[in-house]
Amino acid sequence: MMSMSDVQGLPRRKPAALWVLKGLLAVAFLSAGGTKILGAPMMVESFQQNSLQG
Repeated sequence: MMSMSDVQGLPRRKPAALWVLKGLLAVAFLSAGGTKILGAPMMVESFQQNSLQG
């Protein structure tokens, strides 16, 4: 059975976990975008192959 202190502690964990998840997703998207913006050779080649201009 859960005590009152256990019940009060649960809601604090959920927002913290969501902030951590948001931070990790932000880092993933920024790193993916950063490689494209900085012109990593692999990304440049990929863009040239998939170009609509031919």
